[in-house]
Amino acid sequence: MRATTIFHSVLGEGMEKYLAHKRAIGRRFRTEENVLHILDRYFVQEQISSVQQITPELLDAFLLSRPRESSRSYNHLLSTIRGLFHWLVLQGFLCCVPIEAKPKRRTAERRLLDVAVPCRTIRVFHCEP
Repeated sequence: MRATTIFHSVLGEGMEKYLAHKRAIGRRFRTEENVLHILDRYFVQEQISSVQQITPELLDAFLLSRPRESSRSYNHLLSTIRGLFHWLVLQGFLCCVPIEAKPKRRTAERRLLDVAVPCRTIRVFHCEP
């Protein structure tokens, strides 16, 4: 076992145990570990010293501090954090899940591009003799 922790915030011990649990069941969890480190640093930077200070507003501010180009990237960030907090509640580290943020949907602009590809394909088949 390591002598020092890799996480330093008020949830550091819980984050380490969550990571160990996920790896024990066969998940590599590398990308998710990076997300946990970012969240850990954010808690340290914001001087969060008790779990009572972890509020939906704080987590919304964290999400806003990590701008994402795609909804998929944002949703992965949100899903990783939500998974951590659900596990922490099940393990008794927290009494409730303090995150209220909703996943983002793909933008309308992106959907229009997705629809345009099949339309062009249909036109090509109709134009050919």
